[in-house]
Amino acid sequence: MLSWRDWRFLYFDHKGRITRQSFWFGCVPLLLIAGVILPPLNLLLPGSAAGWILTTLLLAWPAWCLAVKRRHDRGANGVDLFAYPVLLLIHELWHIALLGGGTAPPAAAPGQGVSATLVWLPEPPATYKAYGLLVAVYSLYLLVMLGFAPGTNGPNRYGPDPLASRSTTA
Repeated sequence: MLSWRDWRFLYFDHKGRITRQSFWFGCVPLLLIAGVILPPLNLLLPGSAAGWILTTLLLAWPAWCLAVKRRHDRGANGVDLFAYPVLLLIHELWHIALLGGGTAPPAAAPGQGVSATLVWLPEPPATYKAYGLLVAVYSLYLLVMLGFAPGTNGPNRYGPDPLASRSTTA
């Protein structure tokens, strides 16, 4: 069982290094929390982005701390992590701007039953698709660097090797 000090280090301290196992161990509760929070918020606020925004605000710092410590374990300072939320924000804002160009056919007249209304959206430009591919490739890069690539052997400027300290205490 992890002590409060371990949890605090894992989720609220951005200094030091953690192993891949600790990273994945730390990601599971964040995903579970998101899975518990999002469905009720989506029911309470249908069609709203408020659920995603609130969940993101709640989990951003713990997720950031996990990711930075993994980058530290690889010998990097974690500055490259700043690019990801910026890329996502640009992609989402661009997506919202594209949605503004849609047109909807008129709904069924009252008393004529339920009518499915389709929204006709223009084909996204090739630049939007290319940018989406860039975001996907960068997401894959981060997944590999944070979750699968081994850390540097021995101590680095961010602290001792977490695998070495584990093997000496066992």
